Amino acid sequence: MNPNVSVRNGITATQLEWSQVDEPASQGYFVEAFARGDALIDTTGESLLRHIYNGHEAQDLLNQIRKAHGASLNGTSIFQILKNKGIISGDLLSQIQAFKKARNQVLHTVEGAYGLIDLEQLKTINDQETFDARMKDAARSHLINGARIFYLLIDVFQKIASKRPQN
Repeated sequence: MNPNVSVRNGITATQLEWSQVDEPASQGYFVEAFARGDALIDTTGESLLRHIYNGHEAQDLLNQIRKAHGASLNGTSIFQILKNKGIISGDLLSQIQAFKKARNQVLHTVEGAYGLIDLEQLKTINDQETFDARMKDAARSHLINGARIFYLLIDVFQKIASKRPQN
């Protein structure tokens, strides 16, 4: 069995770990790293939502979000709900939105991760080696912020889970 999968009381759980992002990032695969990081953050947000609503309410709410946004589940919508419920702060929501903006830059533009370089830094780049190094630094900085977001969400989840009565 996968060491990240556990079964307790008939419920199967998967342990989410940011190392799933670090591995491709360390090899320069930033598209994969940002996609994985975004998926981990969204999955944690969905788990939070399922924890604050009972099973049927949570699933109905997730179905409504999917219906409103097409087939894909919009992670930003989940985090907006969590903010409105007072589960996460506006600052954390802003950090999540900034990470998702960086993710979209890397995954959905021609510039890819090079688009993350600050415009002021672009003026001082004279060669490809420097350009590549600045891109890697910018991508890693955003991924570090993604890790910080992920661990903050895990902390929120643990606080909520510790307050929930056990059956």
